[in-house]
Amino acid sequence: MNDLTLVNYRTAKCEPLKSITRLPKREAFALAKKIYEENHRDTMDGIKRFGDEFEFYYHQRSKTEKWLYEEFIARGGKPKTKHPLYFFVHGWNAVEKAWEGKVEYAVTSISLREIDECDVSFVFGDSMVMVDKPDRKIFLKNDLHKYILSSGSIEKLLDNCFEKFNMRAIEAQIWSDESVRSLSGLDRIRGY
Repeated sequence: MNDLTLVNYRTAKCEPLKSITRLPKREAFALAKKIYEENHRDTMDGIKRFGDEFEFYYHQRSKTEKWLYEEFIARGGKPKTKHPLYFFVHGWNAVEKAWEGKVEYAVTSISLREIDECDVSFVFGDSMVMVDKPDRKIFLKNDLHKYILSSGSIEKLLDNCFEKFNMRAIEAQIWSDESVRSLSGLDRIRGY
């Protein structure tokens, strides 16, 4: 657990560690349009959601965050915001493959040990994909540790995620800006 890394992806032109759902709706839509215009290349995954698909994306993201927030509290979490910052445990190479060579993007990595257990939750796969699934599940830091131990390693747990959910990913939601504020200088620019 002590060497687990949480990874956040964003286009290089976007501000680090921000959430578009924290903005008033009108501002969110204006920012989405700007992000799309500055970053789209054909129909690149991850950016097209800010184009014509943004209305659906915004609705689905809001619905997902309501579910995440309520479940996190029910499991004993103590969120300091209603809109988390999103990371992936050990990264998600599907994002990197989709973006590589198409857009300049930034990767922010932080150690899970830096995040208090009351400030983080997890979902197998991607929360927006899982929100409507009957086998969706939110879990806490100590649960993640148990899953890793029972699987044998984080790599095997990620392989199990792929087998069950067709996504080799575990999403982390950080519910405290204080947990990551001092870490925002840890970006690595990638892409072209």
